[in-house]
Amino acid sequence: MLKDCVLVLGSGKSILNLTKTERELLNTCEVKIGINKFAAFYELAGIEPSHVYFHDDYDESSIRMLNYIFKLFRKNKLKKMTFILSENYKGFVFTNYAAFWINKAFNFFKIFLVHYLVKIGRFTIKKINVDTFNRLNFYISHSITINPVNRYNLMSKESKIEFIRIQDSIARGNKWSKSLVDPLYHFKGSFSTVLNYISICYPNKTILLAGVDFNSSDYFFEEELYSLNFNTRDWTYEMSKHHDKHYSIIETDGNKIDDELPLILDELKKTDNVVYSLNELSYLVDEKYIKFVRLVEFLDNEK
Repeated sequence: MLKDCVLVLGSGKSILNLTKTERELLNTCEVKIGINKFAAFYELAGIEPSHVYFHDDYDESSIRMLNYIFKLFRKNKLKKMTFILSENYKGFVFTNYAAFWINKAFNFFKIFLVHYLVKIGRFTIKKINVDTFNRLNFYISHSITINPVNRYNLMSKESKIEFIRIQDSIARGNKWSKSLVDPLYHFKGSFSTVLNYISICYPNKTILLAGVDFNSSDYFFEEELYSLNFNTRDWTYEMSKHHDKHYSIIETDGNKIDDELPLILDELKKTDNVVYSLNELSYLVDEKYIKFVRLVEFLDNEK
């Protein structure tokens, strides 16, 4: 059993190299945090997450991917999940079926109302005075708040959400947060924030990394992405494919995650969080930031 471990689940191809026995052992972890797209393809990995970290909401592809994850979990009847989401999702995610549909329907009504009022104005006021029509159009668009329809999501009553804020991901020197109330540390990708989250919520736990490879741009679900009926490419896609690396280790504005890894690992030591990789070829192992561990040997040492 791996009760004293927190499993971090990335989207790297190495996760498919885990044996059936290793997957079964990893599923015994009480805390298994799937980062971003992992949750949409957890069945392929053979590991069911207990937590889903998905802060991205910068573009339509991210919003629709999270929407897909919620639908998949409802379909598969996954319960008692914890979603770690951006504060921008407050008021959009519901556990009550009626509240979900009432809020979504009301938003559709507002969309219809705006279009209807603008249409009336176009055929009446605009013909008489264009400036008056423009002022009316401006007033309507700023008075009636229209929300992105795809932000609305429904989850099981047994699940919960932890809304978080994150710090600027580009600048170096961000502060390691000690509480979820404050913006969490963030630098060159979600991985850094997940580690800060673990240090706050799960101190004194060993952190195991599965599928956190960094040295390739390919996901373990690369082919499955094409079967989805929406665009799945986020703003880092082209850059990652060009360099064939994860965005975190690509130098942008003179920075890459290596610049802050010593600080990150130092902060984890303060909360007694030791980090190991289950992938011997991981970038983090190759660059000697953390150690590789074989799961069976790790369990033997823990006894």
